[in-house]
Amino acid sequence: MLVLAAVVLGFFTLAALTGIGLFYEANKDRVIKVSNFSVLKEKLEKDANNEALKNEIREADRTDRAKYFGMLELIEKGKYPLAGFFILFVLLLKAYFSLNPFLPDKKKADEPKPGKFRYRAVISLSGIFLVLCAGMLISAFFDASSYFRSIKPKPAAPADEWGGDEPAAPVSVKATQPAPAILQAAAEWPGLRGPAGSAIASPGKYPVSFDYKTGKNIIWKTKLSVNGYSSPVVCGNRIYLAGESDGSLKLKCFDAATGKIVFTSAALPKAKKDEQIPSEKDGGSGMAAATPVCDGENIIMISPTADVFCFDLNGKQLWTVDLGTPDSVYGLASSPVLLGDKVILQLDKLKEGAFLAALDKKDGKIAWKVKRKVQASWSTPGIAELHGKKCIITFADPDAIAYSADGAELWKASVINGEISSSPVNFGGITYAASATSFFALDASGKQLWEAEKDTNINSPVTDGKKIIIAEAGSIACYKNDGKLIFKQEVKGEFWASPVLAGDICYVPGLEGSWHIFKFADKYEPLAEFETGERTAATPAFVNGKIYIRTEKNLYCVGNK
Repeated sequence: MLVLAAVVLGFFTLAALTGIGLFYEANKDRVIKVSNFSVLKEKLEKDANNEALKNEIREADRTDRAKYFGMLELIEKGKYPLAGFFILFVLLLKAYFSLNPFLPDKKKADEPKPGKFRYRAVISLSGIFLVLCAGMLISAFFDASSYFRSIKPKPAAPADEWGGDEPAAPVSVKATQPAPAILQAAAEWPGLRGPAGSAIASPGKYPVSFDYKTGKNIIWKTKLSVNGYSSPVVCGNRIYLAGESDGSLKLKCFDAATGKIVFTSAALPKAKKDEQIPSEKDGGSGMAAATPVCDGENIIMISPTADVFCFDLNGKQLWTVDLGTPDSVYGLASSPVLLGDKVILQLDKLKEGAFLAALDKKDGKIAWKVKRKVQASWSTPGIAELHGKKCIITFADPDAIAYSADGAELWKASVINGEISSSPVNFGGITYAASATSFFALDASGKQLWEAEKDTNINSPVTDGKKIIIAEAGSIACYKNDGKLIFKQEVKGEFWASPVLAGDICYVPGLEGSWHIFKFADKYEPLAEFETGERTAATPAFVNGKIYIRTEKNLYCVGNK
């Protein structure tokens, strides 16, 4: 028994040291990552056109994050066998002292000894428990190894800096050219991924091919002077988008018919924050990752410093609200959404803690605020109708959570794994979701209906309620609403922008400028596949037969000519 207790103690000590070592390695990797990116950044500043260096930065970011989250999962699963070793250690010590109450005195020859059955029972049970704990530890290691092999985390933003050559806008809110004032207009594509965040286009005959270089089906082209991943928003005869220039956030407005700039307004916070914003060049989301939202009267946008701004349709800033101090390694990217007269904002990584908040559209006052026990996310909330009532659905590791319109938690499902920036998509009460390694569906009560493996967590799916399209790393997949795979077409490249459904045609823009346009059918029937040569990270806006596309350096209007 002494030997057995010593062996168990050794296993317990080894497990404890392993856990401490893994925790140290995971945190050390984050320090190494920052250091490596600083070095690579300096090299890139000296050689801005070095494509090999840019690819090295992207790959280093992917590898570091895969290792980091794999380590976190290993530590998480390792705590159970560690607890098992501790319990076993305590039980064996208790059994040892109960069987040997008079140590170190020798027992008399004629003194009755504990029965062999008691010894054998303790040893047998201990051995079984020891084998089970060892199996748990081995399983944790194999699960983590599988995680390393399967996960393809969100890649860093491109190393090359996005931008144009337009002079920086003045600090004050100012129109760059005279424009007729408007007070109200229909918001045809009001925010990220269009009406209700569905990525379903309004009726119209949209082109199935175009060419930036030859001008085929290009209505107009405007060079952008701002950086950012923000998607275009269409309201009336105007297009709005967020962008950064000269270190500050701007709201830009364009004439939808001509592409001419209507105004550029600077977002003016109450107080300047001494916060370093992770730029696109350094693998962050930059100053303008979040997409504004329009209600037909006002434009609301959020900065990476968690300042919320409201403008009228002519660029006049009406109010601003400071929601806290960000604490996110990649910056803030979740976009605001509208629910009645409230603006809903999901901020899952602030120094004050993660929360979901509703602001009054008229003055920005906080109507309600709910704390959340989740990890960082870059996902935009989804608005859905569940059991006849409008609800808010959010994603962040580890939970998908549904809230009522007044912020009450309705249900929670622990189905999210790792980093996530894709948004919930709801059709007919069913919510479709894409986390770091899986694609799944939840019913109106939060019960998981099915799950499928996937390879991306950046863009969001699109569905008509019968079939679902999701663009993965290196493929485009189509599923039935019961989770069965209809087809999976291998394609080159990655996808940051979300697929858009226009009638029976699906449009999928690739990050490096490719476009895949195909029939929304039970098999992959391509109508057009072509390269544009311009990186596209923002989801295009589809309105009345026109496609408004924000690329790395330009804004395009595409339509049948």
